[in-house]
Amino acid sequence: DKNDADPYTGREWDTGKKDLEFACTFPLPSGPKNCLDEQYKNACDCDGQKLPPLCDTATPTTQVRGKAYPTIREFSVVRALGDQGIISSICPIKVVDNAEHTDPLYGYRPAVKTIVDRLKNALSIQCLPQALTVDTAGEVPCLILETLGTNGPETTCTDGATFPGRSIPEATILSKVRETQAAESGGDAGGDDLTKRPVCKLKQIVVQPGDTCKDSPEAGWCYVTNAAGKTPSGTCQQAILFTELASRAVGSRFSLQCIRSSEGSTASTSDAGK
Repeated sequence: DKNDADPYTGREWDTGKKDLEFACTFPLPSGPKNCLDEQYKNACDCDGQKLPPLCDTATPTTQVRGKAYPTIREFSVVRALGDQGIISSICPIKVVDNAEHTDPLYGYRPAVKTIVDRLKNALSIQCLPQALTVDTAGEVPCLILETLGTNGPETTCTDGATFPGRSIPEATILSKVRETQAAESGGDAGGDDLTKRPVCKLKQIVVQPGDTCKDSPEAGWCYVTNAAGKTPSGTCQQAILFTELASRAVGSRFSLQCIRSSEGSTASTSDAGK
């Protein structure tokens, strides 16, 4: 009969076909609440009539635990999304944070971390549909420009102490970028005028097939391919990979331009991200 007889669901209870068994129950972080109080009207589970494993056993109108329901439909949707889906339990592991407010298991931090990690991976690697030609120096004909964010610690392309690997692009290239940015900004004085942000060229880091530049101390990128049991490009045949430092840029916008040879002609591919 104890509400915490099971560490996850609390205990079994007769729902009277008016409710579902819970996926989990957990202590209310704000403490017990009296369901007879007007402020909790229609927001309390302990009316004194039904006895779910959420109520004080001595005072059935006092709620001491929260609940979460099984999410079969949500799981089905996430499964249908495949690699794009992210699933995490709504049941908190811990409902009380530590004094430093840094407990990774508190509340929904595990779920948020999963989302952040997935987005981080999505922004740090860009799959390419076709292989690129590598020159004698090991480089590929790609140019990656970064428009710096407005809320990050970096302010210039030459701040090598904070973000080594950035440089100022050639004047002709920068001029074309500014034209595009002006068109995107649309002349909206109240919006985000991209032409006022610094634009930097990211360094290309040469790596061998199967190797990666992810842990390079510079803000740069590399062209990666899988080889000999090493999979730096993941499920891609080939990819552009950003270094850890570059992928941590706050509020930056990246543009990628690659030229590849195809039956005697040239073509370009481009991609952008925030």
